Amino acid sequence: MHPDQAMEHLGAYGRFQMCVLALGCLITFACAWQFLGITFLAQDPEHHCRLPAGVTELNGTIPYEDGKWAQCSIYDPASTKTPPANISCPNGWKYSGEFQKTVTAEWDLVCGNAFMKDTASAVFMAGVLVGALTLPTIADMIGRKRVISVGLAAMFVFSATIVFVKSFVAFIVMRFFTALLLSGSYLSLYVLCLEWFPPAQRAFAGVVFWVPWVGGYCVLPVIAYFVHDWRHLQLIFTIPIAVVFCYPWLLPESVHWLVSQNKRDTAMELVQKAAKTNGSTLPDKFNLNAPEKSSEEGKKTLWHVLHTPLLRVYAVMMCFLWFVNSLVYYGLSFGVASWGGNIYVNFFLAGLIEAPSYVVLIISMKWWGRQKPTCVFHLIAGIPLLILPFLPQKTGPCFDLPGERPITPPVGSTSYFAHGSNIIGKFGISTSFGAIYLFASELYPTVVRNAGLGISSVFARIGGIIAPYLANSIGILEPKAPPLIFAALSILAAVVSVIIPETSQLPLMESLEDSRFLSKSYRDARLLIAQEPRETSLETKPTNNKVRPIDVEPVFTLHNSMQEKEDPKPIVTYHTSL
Repeated sequence: MHPDQAMEHLGAYGRFQMCVLALGCLITFACAWQFLGITFLAQDPEHHCRLPAGVTELNGTIPYEDGKWAQCSIYDPASTKTPPANISCPNGWKYSGEFQKTVTAEWDLVCGNAFMKDTASAVFMAGVLVGALTLPTIADMIGRKRVISVGLAAMFVFSATIVFVKSFVAFIVMRFFTALLLSGSYLSLYVLCLEWFPPAQRAFAGVVFWVPWVGGYCVLPVIAYFVHDWRHLQLIFTIPIAVVFCYPWLLPESVHWLVSQNKRDTAMELVQKAAKTNGSTLPDKFNLNAPEKSSEEGKKTLWHVLHTPLLRVYAVMMCFLWFVNSLVYYGLSFGVASWGGNIYVNFFLAGLIEAPSYVVLIISMKWWGRQKPTCVFHLIAGIPLLILPFLPQKTGPCFDLPGERPITPPVGSTSYFAHGSNIIGKFGISTSFGAIYLFASELYPTVVRNAGLGISSVFARIGGIIAPYLANSIGILEPKAPPLIFAALSILAAVVSVIIPETSQLPLMESLEDSRFLSKSYRDARLLIAQEPRETSLETKPTNNKVRPIDVEPVFTLHNSMQEKEDPKPIVTYHTSL
């Protein structure tokens, strides 16, 4: 019996599988804090240059610009000009307000050092990249449960160590290893949870697995509103991960992995335990067998993708889509402080808008396939961001006054229209990020699917590394630049997505030779032959009193049967953040 058949005998949503999924969801909730918490750990406090010894008045010492005291300059006491020349802060900075105990204030990450905050985010995303490339491979060799338990336990230690670091270098090094262990272990946990569900229910399990991300996203600003000390906040981020110390006793190993390693006795014991928990009945002669592997499996790598002409072109386009989605998604997430207004409300709304994106994504991909939703949601992300820099600035405490002289606001405009543009853009990119996961999984043949998704993920992480610099550092120099770049890339991604062929009505490709079905001319010609055989050119034989061409490839039988189904079920699910 194939492991998937065993999962079907356990029931679609049995108690055992749902408990496994719940253990994964606990980590998903806390994962959002680790990924996005830097927004509040490194929040900018009010600051100005520290005054020289004996000086107590800001007036005449600190320049007054645009209705506020300058943050990065002070009058040169040796200057003889009127007004005196400005110099950078020779004595450091003086901090005030509610964010005096942030990473930014502790290590003076302001003014000329502000880019170092973005470096902390970029280093974290680099850790995510390394972890995603290494730990899942190790999990395939030594077991998912072992990598998850050891990796997340080690991640807990590194995350807790951050609370006690005394230098910024130690801070970013600890965050790198935290991200590495979290990313790799988390992906293995995701795979393990899905493998405990029958194929038809894996789409449901995949969506449920990521829903707590939205919960963690929305709860984060509530916690940060009450806790302003970054060390206390980091400790709160770490505490939920402690549940991993129960995993050696609570989390079962993947039956699929056990069977693939010829540990059938252990796998059968686990299935029997799950059946007892669920109240399910297994067949009398229950036995587990490893699935047969094709002759191509294990021999094809990314190198073969690059040497398959048509697939190579579409793979490059798909990598571009992943790069854009990650760049825009994390750019908007990390740049929420520049939206203006209340940062806690902005952050909460940016997370809350992801909840309906799951529902909209499922419905749209069921009715319109992969290509059209991917294109439309990129446009929904790009168009509002394109007009964002040109919206009117808020001119009063409550209202925008269209009759006033037009003002081009910065990205952080407090205009309700500007806020709406940011939120709509976040909704669009969150939904398109989910769409490209499934789009990519159906684009690559089985023998290179892991390699194809792996290289796509690499480009996504590169986008995540660039995102904080673009959203913050470049945004300080030119406030219009980030939304315009995000918009241009999103709209370009919409155009590129139209070029990639629709995959929802194609059979799941198994070999590299099957990639020829991506050619519309070849696909249409072969499908025409399969549906309307030409008696004059093809040798035929009778089957049930019908004439059938004997050279019709079996894959088209699968294709035609899939077309008769209203909703073919995908085998790969999706997510909008990692």
